[in-house]
Amino acid sequence: MAEMSEKLKKVVDALAESWSWEWRTKELSEAEKIEVFWAAAAHPDIEVYYIQRDMKPMLAAATREQAVELLNRIFAEAEPAGWRMEGWFFDAQALIDHVAQHHPDAFDADDVHVPRSATSQVDVALTRAGHRPEVSAATLDKVARGVVSASSNATEWWAFWHDIAPVPRRLKALLKATEDKSIYKWFIVAPATEGATVAQAMTLTQRLSDSTNNRSAALSLLRHHSEEALKAIEAELGTPDYSANGSLLALAGTLICKDLGRDVPDVVRDAFGEHELKTYGSDESELTREALAVYTPAQRDAMLLAAANSSRSWFCVGLGTDPEPIRLALQLAEKRKSDHYEIKYMVQAFGELPAEFALATVIEALDEGKAKGGKAAVGIQVLGKLGHPDAVPTLLAYAGGSSKGNRAFAEQALDAIGDAATPQLVEGLTARKKGHRRAAAARLVAMAAGGSDVSGPVRDAFDAIKDKEVRELLEPLASGELEAVAASPLDEAIEAADAELVSRLVGEFSEKYGPEKVDAFAQHPVEALLALRGVPERNQNAHHRVTERLTESDHALAPWVLVDVVRALPAKTRVWNVKPYEGALRKLGGKTLEPAAWGLRTMPNTPWAHLLLEVIEAHGRDAHLDLFIAALASKSKTTRDKAAEVLSSAPAEQLTGVLEHLTARSKATRIAAATVCRDNPIPHSADALQAALDKERTADVAALLQSALERVAPPASAAPSDPDSAEAEAPDIDLEAELGGARGRLPKFIDLAALPEITSGGEPLSEKARKGLVLRLKQESADFHDAYTVQLTSAIDPDELNRFGRGLLKQWSAAGQKSSHKWAIYQLSVTANSRALAELAGPLGNMVSSGRHAQAGWYLDAFARHRTLEGPSWVHYWLMRADTRGFRNNAQAAFEAAAAQHGVTPEDLVERVDLFIADTVRERGLDDLGLGADATPLSYGDRAFTPRVNRHGAVVLEDGSGALLADLPEVTRDDDAKAAKASAKALTRLRRRVKNFIEAQASHVARQMIVARSWSARELRDGLGAHPVYGPLLAGVVFHGPGGALVTFHGDHGEDVSGERVALADADTLTLAHPASLTDAELDAWRARLSPQPFEQLDRPVLRIQPSGHSLTVQSAPMTASKLAGLIHEHGFRTTTPEDAGIVYGFERRYPERDVVATISHDGYPVSGPGSWPNQVTIEGVYFRRIASRDSVQAAQVPPTILSELAFELKRFGVTIS
Repeated sequence: MAEMSEKLKKVVDALAESWSWEWRTKELSEAEKIEVFWAAAAHPDIEVYYIQRDMKPMLAAATREQAVELLNRIFAEAEPAGWRMEGWFFDAQALIDHVAQHHPDAFDADDVHVPRSATSQVDVALTRAGHRPEVSAATLDKVARGVVSASSNATEWWAFWHDIAPVPRRLKALLKATEDKSIYKWFIVAPATEGATVAQAMTLTQRLSDSTNNRSAALSLLRHHSEEALKAIEAELGTPDYSANGSLLALAGTLICKDLGRDVPDVVRDAFGEHELKTYGSDESELTREALAVYTPAQRDAMLLAAANSSRSWFCVGLGTDPEPIRLALQLAEKRKSDHYEIKYMVQAFGELPAEFALATVIEALDEGKAKGGKAAVGIQVLGKLGHPDAVPTLLAYAGGSSKGNRAFAEQALDAIGDAATPQLVEGLTARKKGHRRAAAARLVAMAAGGSDVSGPVRDAFDAIKDKEVRELLEPLASGELEAVAASPLDEAIEAADAELVSRLVGEFSEKYGPEKVDAFAQHPVEALLALRGVPERNQNAHHRVTERLTESDHALAPWVLVDVVRALPAKTRVWNVKPYEGALRKLGGKTLEPAAWGLRTMPNTPWAHLLLEVIEAHGRDAHLDLFIAALASKSKTTRDKAAEVLSSAPAEQLTGVLEHLTARSKATRIAAATVCRDNPIPHSADALQAALDKERTADVAALLQSALERVAPPASAAPSDPDSAEAEAPDIDLEAELGGARGRLPKFIDLAALPEITSGGEPLSEKARKGLVLRLKQESADFHDAYTVQLTSAIDPDELNRFGRGLLKQWSAAGQKSSHKWAIYQLSVTANSRALAELAGPLGNMVSSGRHAQAGWYLDAFARHRTLEGPSWVHYWLMRADTRGFRNNAQAAFEAAAAQHGVTPEDLVERVDLFIADTVRERGLDDLGLGADATPLSYGDRAFTPRVNRHGAVVLEDGSGALLADLPEVTRDDDAKAAKASAKALTRLRRRVKNFIEAQASHVARQMIVARSWSARELRDGLGAHPVYGPLLAGVVFHGPGGALVTFHGDHGEDVSGERVALADADTLTLAHPASLTDAELDAWRARLSPQPFEQLDRPVLRIQPSGHSLTVQSAPMTASKLAGLIHEHGFRTTTPEDAGIVYGFERRYPERDVVATISHDGYPVSGPGSWPNQVTIEGVYFRRIASRDSVQAAQVPPTILSELAFELKRFGVTIS
């Protein structure tokens, strides 16, 4: 340490106080890091636990003495607890290896004091380094036990244990280790089993854990011994209670019989049926199939029938010739609540059955669409896998049914059957059930759009169709107006694909690790696509690798293949598995435009259509608006919402096709279409909207249609309004006429009679009009704010409207606050007044902390669109004070939306909102203490004295002549002595109340000085200036006035330090002055004029800081963690977010009115237990950042008032900043 530089000494000392290697050494060179590390390794106050974690990169530069000294420290600390490779000292093996490799003599000379519990690690290290011929028996036994039990370091030991002893010694050690341990990783022990006898092979095989996935590798050990192994297996399985792994022994015995070409012994066959078929998993299915081939069909069916009652029976159903296991497995699926993966495996097993064997059984089990639950889900998908047209009637029963999931499965199954289903679909057009008929018609239309030639059969059957809706759907197809999509380059390439290559790829993809073998997608994407279609679903999930290869490929058809894979993804594909495809579509950009359009035209109901719509939106929206219009009828809400979003900003004159959806059968489609018409008025659409409205029977859709109709044909009474004006003149609106015609049903929780009354023209609104008002307010949502509703309600008394809106909110809350009716919050943007906004905005922080994040976000959205600027002011208030990232993001989005509504940028809106909205509301509600205009005089009988407050905060009395008295006068003979005594007591009470009032406002005024609170002269005069206590006090407080002049405030004018009158216009800004913003001369002059002041202003302590860089220079003495934590709590700071291991490295003070956070950093201590932290903590720096953007702020840009106050506060921590 003596030769180290002072800089490096400080680093070592800092590491001794708090170890944080990366952070402490980030600015050091490699040579300096090495010097610091080995100095720290010898430091007695640094725990070796921390040192060894960052040791590996430093070993190459270690001297013999340094390495030996550190190893002795590690052994000394480890020995009391017993040396172990796991846990704290796992990294120490690198140091043992280093010493054994470069300084082996250190062990022989006893320079290293090896504890008894660590001898095996040293033994192995010396052997690996070539300094010993082989390890000791004790060491080998210890290594074998670790390998067998697959402990955390088993793979580390496996990396070298085959080099430290020959196979016979390792085999012996393995057998010894398996006496009381099971083998968990066969691939580790397998090389040591070479040359094992039959008895040894039986021992090892039976010790193989049942949970392993490496049974196929273990089987080779027994199959190698053939005849002898079979005899041993037969003998073992013949014992009344054989030891373990009957399933594996039965499988091995069966396969050996196959190898030998002989019949399987009864005892082996029984064990195979009893154990193997009931326990094997999908990964071992090929082995089981191979073994089943040994048995006769009758034997197979008997075993499978017995196994079909087990929980894993679906793995067996495709292995026999008897349909009974299929029925049993489907019954099991119906009774159990199978999850997604179970259903997937069951479908895979069923789908591999021969069609003639399984088709009739599955159709019979589904019972014409009556089967439900897992049984239906599995059966429908199996029919799709089998791909036989005889399944079409059953599939139509589900495609036209009520279950959304089964409809999706049925549509995918019909897709899989393809053109072969045409005759059965045409027959389905005249089916008895309406759902079947419409499902068949929809399928035929989709097939025709995809290029299938179905127009002839449809034309032939058209006259026999009686269903009006089916006829309307098929009319374009029967008349030849529906054009098929032209064949794509992919279709042509598929026809010319290399069949031999496809067959080979199917084999590769079907293997256990097939999904990893997707390199073919780069060079042969078409053949790879065909191969992927032909393998089980579980082998189709290499999403990241597939998309990576396709985006890297230069092949012209790669974008087409990507789109084909995306459109064929099952509806239940996990979202995280879809993300790679979403990223790949974006990466390929415009190359996917034409394929995406083709994909949607040929398969419009693909579950992931919204991904393809996003591509078209980005690269060719206006040329493909018909696809977005068609997507309004999608069964996917995400797709419908995406289509509506795009169409709401598209050229309105091209959207006439949307009008056809206004009378669609699906309510969801009607809602989507009506939303587009409302948000993007379509020219000449009034008649279509009115016709749809006359036909509509659903309240929410009718409300949307009414709004859309008003956009294209607004009532004559409607007039534009100014959203920024809180005092706009109310238009002349006949509320009875405008609201009384609304149609629809009220939500069940609304009690119209209990809602507050609303009047119009002095008369109460009728019940019908009040219902109409609720229906209009019900349209308010996250995506829609009705300007005409705002215009209508401007004719209602604001207080009445506010009470009505609060009544709706109260009824919603009492009904359970269901999110489906969150319009009850959004309607506040129309109904709430200033007082309501304050009452609702204040508790949002508590709402977030109690877990109601979403609800708090809804309130922010409502405030953002409020007709006055008070709403956005409250949004900004929470943007500056949000404690969670989610709430802050919600506030940021709401504030940006408010700026857009007012037609300004967020930066401009900040200049317009009230940054002190909470203070403004608080000041409106200040108690006047009985000193207002109607103040009661203090009576002496015939004489009376009116109490007033002067600029010093003292209560004075005004007599009848207007003279001011410091106290009540003496009581004379003519006065009422009893009244005078009561007045004296009243004055005492009043003075006490005024004193308490001023003291209570002191911290409020101090905070406003620090953040430089500003008012216009009019705001100050009408607000605080009109308060009977605050008003006079303002004459004793200094403000920065017009042009930077220092003035006091006297209502209609100001005064400078000499008492000269200063004119104040209503718009002039007055900012509460902080002494740090005044020179010493100005402070002295104002003190001479105003002392004593009611609030501490001119005499407030000032520390003038002149920063020059990014942060402030800090000088601090070390202190205990508990002391620092106590000071932080005492002075109202908040700690920063704890990092790894719960260590906190700073605390902060927020100044939300100025969008500044001051962060004070220190060495760190555990936030959960600072009292037990042994290290001293030193404050290191002060930094500043913005609250909303989190951008750093130069210290020189921080207001001097904040710097002064922060410096004064930190002085109490023993910290000096400059």
